[in-house]
Amino acid sequence: TLLFHEISVKDEKAFKCLDRLFSSQTKPSRKSTADGTLVSDLPHKERLRNSVRVLNFWIYKLRGFADLTNHWEARFPIVMCWFPHLYELRLGVDMLVKLQDKTINMLNTAKHSPSIRALQIAMRSDEYGNKPTTSTLPFQLITAVTRWKLEYLVMRGEPFQLGAHTDFPAVPHELIEFRWAVTNSDTRVELDGLVTYVTANSTKTLEALTIPSPAHSIVGKVNTTLKSLKTGTTVGLPRNLHGLKELIIHPANEALPLDNTYYTNLPKQLSHFGFVCNYLPAVDGIKTARSNLAWKIKTFTIYSLNASQTYSYSSYSYSSNAASQANTVKTYVDGLNKDGTGAFVRVFAGPEEMQVGLRSDLIRPSPSQGYPRGVTVENMRLRRVAGLYDEEKEKKSGGRILKVVGSAFFKKQVSAADADADADAEPAAPAEAKATSSSS
Repeated sequence: TLLFHEISVKDEKAFKCLDRLFSSQTKPSRKSTADGTLVSDLPHKERLRNSVRVLNFWIYKLRGFADLTNHWEARFPIVMCWFPHLYELRLGVDMLVKLQDKTINMLNTAKHSPSIRALQIAMRSDEYGNKPTTSTLPFQLITAVTRWKLEYLVMRGEPFQLGAHTDFPAVPHELIEFRWAVTNSDTRVELDGLVTYVTANSTKTLEALTIPSPAHSIVGKVNTTLKSLKTGTTVGLPRNLHGLKELIIHPANEALPLDNTYYTNLPKQLSHFGFVCNYLPAVDGIKTARSNLAWKIKTFTIYSLNASQTYSYSSYSYSSNAASQANTVKTYVDGLNKDGTGAFVRVFAGPEEMQVGLRSDLIRPSPSQGYPRGVTVENMRLRRVAGLYDEEKEKKSGGRILKVVGSAFFKKQVSAADADADADAEPAAPAEAKATSSSS
């Protein structure tokens, strides 16, 4: 029987299909195996109920359907109760100020309502163009739903009422990871206050953090536990981040720096340094970076949004001579890694490949007991940052040494050894999760 690790309920057809399944009255039956032993045969709905760990759900508000938001809000706790072993909820909401009290009550008290550990919440404008700037729903969810024991929290989508946290009680969750991915959130004072509020109870547990500026006070407060930091700049980066193993910079300017001091000022205990840019850096930029990083890190990764244009340091602009420039960069990087000395260089080029790279390279924080390790925020297949992977083992086995992907020009260089390495990185799941045979 095909079972799903992740499921999406975002339209009428999906909801009605699952509703019919879970409303059926089928009961477990008993059947004989080949040796005559009687075993219990669980109905498909029970197998599905026990296997799903990730739920994608959207509370819609569409043009021409005035009551559709309430309609999908009413379905929200019902769907949650279908999957009592749920680990992660990815919730999208169309311009809704807050959930009704009865919805919160059902999430807290319903018999099969899950105690999730990971939450992604995304606010979005409705089809009338109304923006969620007055919404306080994210704060309501992380404080009012007491059944949830969140360790991973991602806030994304459009800006909501950032300063409204002052109207809510303290956040009770001890987060392992917090990621701020809301677009166009320019109000720095309100954003700083929000980050302080959300992470106030996580100063002893926070291991992975994504925020615009490393100068925020929370970075210094978690200097002993923080392992991975993704931020927009190195300005204000504390010098006492003794446990930091990974630093990914996503700056406003797109060029990989040529200034040597930029790299020498990085924390010396890093295992992985990543740089996000709009255009593929030219060879001179990669050469400068690697020569300065070779003595301090094991892996250097470039994430380029554009796979067909390279940045020219001489003209301070990009070049569209895709074939020659891109192949030059590929050949140079390939040669560096074949040399076998210094930092291992990777390039993820193109919008999709860049996102895949960023999701795959963040550290995997400590797991919760009783939950499958294969499920975290965004169901990441993450490597440990204490080395990121066993580099020496891979070199000896002839496995992945270079992983360069590009939507326009680079072929994916992923061998069978790559797939095996990713599979080996996932610790065994609890017995109840082993029935899962597919991810949707």
